[in-house]
Amino acid sequence: MKSSYSAAFMVLLYGKETVDSETLNSIESLSLNNENHLLVIWNNGPKSLMNHDVEAFERIGFDVEMRETVNNESLSKIYNSFIDDFNSDKYIILDDDSCLNQKYFNKIFDLNTDEIGVPLILSNGIPNGPKLNRKLCCETDQVSDKDKFIGIGSGLVIGQKIVAKMKRDHQTVFDERFYFYGVDTTFFFRVKLSLLSRKIKIIPGFEHSLSKLMKESEPVTEFRLKEMSYDIGLRLRYYKPRFSGLFLLLKESISSTIKLLFNKKSKIIVKYLLKAYVSGKHYRL
Repeated sequence: MKSSYSAAFMVLLYGKETVDSETLNSIESLSLNNENHLLVIWNNGPKSLMNHDVEAFERIGFDVEMRETVNNESLSKIYNSFIDDFNSDKYIILDDDSCLNQKYFNKIFDLNTDEIGVPLILSNGIPNGPKLNRKLCCETDQVSDKDKFIGIGSGLVIGQKIVAKMKRDHQTVFDERFYFYGVDTTFFFRVKLSLLSRKIKIIPGFEHSLSKLMKESEPVTEFRLKEMSYDIGLRLRYYKPRFSGLFLLLKESISSTIKLLFNKKSKIIVKYLLKAYVSGKHYRL
């Protein structure tokens, strides 16, 4: 494990060179405080990076580490490896398509090691999350351990003391039974189970590209339906009591079947939903 950092940032790339990442391009224009910071650029494939030039990030004060998993590794495993491999007061997880700003950066440095920072996310200028009790959050909202809170992973800030508590309770911070979908959601389930919801702080956010709002090809749509089906099936198995999980499984299956009969779009594919619930594992594990 390398020397301790005040903040460790990870930008996860997929299908992009470093110069094509909006997140990395926006980081170049921001200012760090005078503490010790790390930037991990993690390429998750499908090809190795051609450009390994990190001088621009070193110039603004980062130590830089580059990693590659060109097999499109599980997000949960990547996030856990990032946290396990580097010693830092705070861990910041970022996708490759966010437009970061100085206000967000400054707030990261203000957070304590026993807090979880969750940014307000905009897409095309429209608020899209996080959500508190199914309603969009604002910066003044406070979260209690009884609340239902869901956010996305991009921009998430996790303090070292939060990491320690979640590892004691769950062995890992992120649930590695989830591969792509459900990784963010089950993180917040674990936060709630560990009675840490009150440690969530809503912070100023940034513009972020959300795939669900974009038009996609049929193969990509099929992939997302399969992923969503496994996500829901696994969540019902592991994060719901047996009876209510089975009830919701039946409800989702019937609802999806009826939609198909009436040529309406469904968010799942029933056979994958059932496979996920019965097998208890993602199809790539």
